Amino acid sequence: MKNNKKHKKTVFVWIVLFVLIAVFLLFPRAQYVKDGGSARYCSFCKGLIYEIDNYHSFYDEGGNIFYQVGCVIYIFGHEVYNNVHVDYSHLAVEKNDAEFNELDKEIESILFPTE
Repeated sequence: MKNNKKHKKTVFVWIVLFVLIAVFLLFPRAQYVKDGGSARYCSFCKGLIYEIDNYHSFYDEGGNIFYQVGCVIYIFGHEVYNNVHVDYSHLAVEKNDAEFNELDKEIESILFPTE
């Protein structure tokens, strides 16, 4: 009877120990990059088990600035998923300059009215 209780106790201790080690190994450590919002989530030892790179950064191409967005997933150092792409649609410099100039003129007309 005593041996059975001791066996249950050691099994319980091993299960708790295994769960704690699994949580430690798999719990992500977040690293944020100051490039517009990119983040990297790694397992222990700088991504030994897995690493997730979430890109949301600026991309400069020939003087034009665009967004680079997407996600890359590495498992044991091998890339298993990659959907990173450059979003050319909404951040072109010429488009933003025109919008900025229009808004700037509107703000100036409100702040400094000419009668």
